[in-house]
Amino acid sequence: PDGRLGVAAGGGGGGARVTVNITTPDITGFQRSRGQVAAQIARAVDRGRRDR
Repeated sequence: PDGRLGVAAGGGGGGARVTVNITTPDITGFQRSRGQVAAQIARAVDRGRRDR
């Protein structure tokens, strides 16, 4: 894997760059939670699109 979480901008007008910095003492636990983290980021991006 390349470390990306798979959150992509879709639809019409240009995309936005989203940077997420995560610091964790437990990389194994983080790797197990990647799907959950990606889902949370995707929901936040969707909320941002709706609020424009």
